[in-house]
Amino acid sequence: MVEAQARHIRAWILEEPTQPQIKIWGISVAERLRRALLASGFPREQISVGPSSAVQGQEDIFLLFRSDYVFDDRLIRALTTAPATILVLDKQAVAAQVPRSHLREMLKLFACVQPQGEDVHVS
Repeated sequence: MVEAQARHIRAWILEEPTQPQIKIWGISVAERLRRALLASGFPREQISVGPSSAVQGQEDIFLLFRSDYVFDDRLIRALTTAPATILVLDKQAVAAQVPRSHLREMLKLFACVQPQGEDVHVS
């Protein structure tokens, strides 16, 4: 990843309290994701881990990953350079690159929670 590009992107590894804690070879999925992002050249200070309710930042673009899914390193690297991309499994968003202008709508898709009477639209 080009360093100039990385300054405008924040990665969030979404780790909800209700999600199962998955470990592979003793390493949590969140830690595996963090390591894969670092290996792809993503700056450490622009990687955050926490619940979707904590997602924030001034960056133009957000990378979102659910920590209860395992992603191949190549897929993680590809997502860092794929604008406006959503990975969906069983009608649920599991990873995405999204502009800040659509961040709140995207987080609703990750949680699979839509408030009554409110539609979610992602361009």
